[in-house]
Amino acid sequence: MAPLIARFLESTRGRIVNLLRRSSRTVDELADELGITDNAVRLHLGTLERDGIVRAAGVRREGSVGKPATVYEVHPSTDTSFSSAYVPFLSALLATLSDKLSTRDLRALMRDVGRRLSGGTTAKPDGSLAARAESASRALNELGGMTVVERADGVTVIDDSYNASPESMRAAMRALMDVADGGRTIAVVGEMLEMGEASRDAHWDVGHNAVRLGIDYLLVVGEGAKPAFDAAVREGSWGDEAAFVGSIGEARAYLSQRLTAGDTVLVKGSHGSGLYELADALVREDA
Repeated sequence: MAPLIARFLESTRGRIVNLLRRSSRTVDELADELGITDNAVRLHLGTLERDGIVRAAGVRREGSVGKPATVYEVHPSTDTSFSSAYVPFLSALLATLSDKLSTRDLRALMRDVGRRLSGGTTAKPDGSLAARAESASRALNELGGMTVVERADGVTVIDDSYNASPESMRAAMRALMDVADGGRTIAVVGEMLEMGEASRDAHWDVGHNAVRLGIDYLLVVGEGAKPAFDAAVREGSWGDEAAFVGSIGEARAYLSQRLTAGDTVLVKGSHGSGLYELADALVREDA
């Protein structure tokens, strides 16, 4: 587990998340287990709800008098961010299938998995190649995947815009360098909404890592992600190597003036940052 995640889980909000990962709980139950006041728990839950980490799962009535108590749980879309078991398990499963099945059977199996993930349809989507690529990219990203699309104009788009954590940010930036293979690299990053009290440090590390990896251009989108820009400037980026914009529209304008054939651009941020809109536009070649 990454140091920032571990640090977050040691905080009061992190301890709340750990308790809710085990089972849903009310405010009073959390207060009793943590040894803090119910008002303090409500303040922490408010922040965690805002960041999309926990949610109200219903109500529970105890006894025949009094108001029912709200029950909280970890949001399903973020629960996997706090576990390191999924990737090793799936990697081992794929390796086993590769050993047991022929190449033809494995490909057929993966196609069937893809159809199931897309809702069971077997028909090819209508429209241009760009429209079909955008549709496939969005479907994979909604499941937490990363897609790479090579545009007709020679620009390669890495769309990883539906979730973000410190670990996935670092992995995405390494993937950017690998895919570019010596070509010019542009990392467009938005806010990570799952970090709570560790947010500033987490975004600072994004800018720090971008410079250390040698990414050519870093574009930071949104006030919540601004520490990434500040860190890159402090680490040694100057001129237009690091830029900050406040909106998706400004990001599109920035990229439309700079992208050229041979460039590889990564778009990475939590779904709530809205960067998926920018990624869709880039895949359509509208930016």
